[in-house]
Amino acid sequence: MKKYLYLILLIFPLLSFANCIEFNGRYKCSSSEGSTQRFFTTEIDDGVYIYEFAEDNHETMTFFADGLARPFELTEEGMKIIGMITSQCSSNALNSHFTGRLEGDSGKVKINMQTSQDEGKISNVIEIFYNGMQIQTVEETCVPL
Repeated sequence: MKKYLYLILLIFPLLSFANCIEFNGRYKCSSSEGSTQRFFTTEIDDGVYIYEFAEDNHETMTFFADGLARPFELTEEGMKIIGMITSQCSSNALNSHFTGRLEGDSGKVKINMQTSQDEGKISNVIEIFYNGMQIQTVEETCVPL
């Protein structure tokens, strides 16, 4: 029985991260919200894929694709969003799920983001919910510079 347990423990991390994608470099990202330049990096630390998305304004978001909930804080257009984020790889995409609230507001915010890569382009689909109601979907396409 111990042999099987060890085998499962050895194989599980390989299965968990088998669908992770890697992307690195500077991209021009465009959506209905406008365009920006972003620098993407992927690192692997102790079997965990770590993604960083750095904006032109030097704001950096970090995603650990291990399925663990981590504290998250983001200021967007003068609003501070505070909560927890989990990220994991599946179907050759990075899937991130944020739950939290706006600072000074009791309403609940939920954000789902899927980042994938196809033919050298990076695609982000971001769904934003407030108090259970979907208020916005942003589809962003990033091309290498």
